[in-house]
Amino acid sequence: MTPAPGSPLVDLGGIEGGLGRSIGTLSDGGFSNGHLGLVFEVPIGNRTARAAAAVAASTQRQAETQLAQLRNAVRAEVLDAAAALQTAEQRISASRAAREAAEVQLSAERDRFGAGLSTNFLVLTRQNELAQARLEEIASVHDYRSARTEVARATGSLLEERRIAVEEK
Repeated sequence: MTPAPGSPLVDLGGIEGGLGRSIGTLSDGGFSNGHLGLVFEVPIGNRTARAAAAVAASTQRQAETQLAQLRNAVRAEVLDAAAALQTAEQRISASRAAREAAEVQLSAERDRFGAGLSTNFLVLTRQNELAQARLEEIASVHDYRSARTEVARATGSLLEERRIAVEEK
């Protein structure tokens, strides 16, 4: 049904009185002070909120990346400390064997000296070698203890291992 020229654009059918009559009167131009208007709101988008959401998402990704990097660094630190501990254990065994060999050589050199088959110089040389082997053994034990402390620090168990209690206030 198409409206006739000069008729109102709004056809409210059989509505009489009330809203239908008021709208009809307005469309006929019976009131010079009355206006009818429609307001359409189309959301364009809140660019500020979208930007804040993008910044938050970017910050979250950066934090996740940093967390992954820290986890990898801790893992590497613990593995390095464990490898250093194992190397220190092996060094103790090697230095202990070297010291024991130096003791045997010194004993043999003293026996030869007692039999007149060696010189005082060779006995002193063997004593120096034994002293050096003992120093190496002591250094390897020190390195082992340092490596063990480093493993405890890297794994976060240093305070427990040392039985240190921290009071919270």
